[in-house]
Amino acid sequence: MRFVVVLFFFFLFFCSFCFFFNDTATTEIYTLSLHDALPISLRSLSTIAVVDLSEQKVTWALLGMWAYQHQPTILPNGNILIFDNLGQEGKSKVIEFNPCTQEVVWAYRGNADNDFRTVDMGSQQRLSNGNTLITESRDGRVFEVTPDNTIVWEFINPQRSTTNNDLIATIFEMVRINSINRNQVRKWRSAPIDSHDPDHPEK
Repeated sequence: MRFVVVLFFFFLFFCSFCFFFNDTATTEIYTLSLHDALPISLRSLSTIAVVDLSEQKVTWALLGMWAYQHQPTILPNGNILIFDNLGQEGKSKVIEFNPCTQEVVWAYRGNADNDFRTVDMGSQQRLSNGNTLITESRDGRVFEVTPDNTIVWEFINPQRSTTNNDLIATIFEMVRINSINRNQVRKWRSAPIDSHDPDHPEK
């Protein structure tokens, strides 16, 4: 019994050490939340959780469906969209799932015919048209897919390095800016810095 207790506390110490001192294990907090629910990602533990800000406690957590994931996002329908870096037999996938039943309702997956994989980083954004914008960071690639996984737009970073141009520049994240935000940017560009607009980026 004493051995089991010691082993348990050693496990907690090991997890805490990985969490606090491994730079790849830093907790990611995503503020794109629904009401008071804040999704967080514990990457080194392949775990995501939801924190209730009003109650100040973790109300939901899950692991096992992904590995070294990024960017859990709560969608308006209550589902969670997540970038799974290495849980698809060593490749990547983006899935939308029901957090109550764990049913995967949509997925874009890497496979033998589709070498979709980034060992770290990566992001996804559900667009207003129902498509999903995916950043495959390590390959410097961004693409938009429809619900039936048809790629309708793609960008590959043209920046290369080394004499053979065999290293591609990483893209950390790309997001689609909606028309309202574009109009706001135009207003900022045309307005002086001493503008009365409290949202001006220079203020």
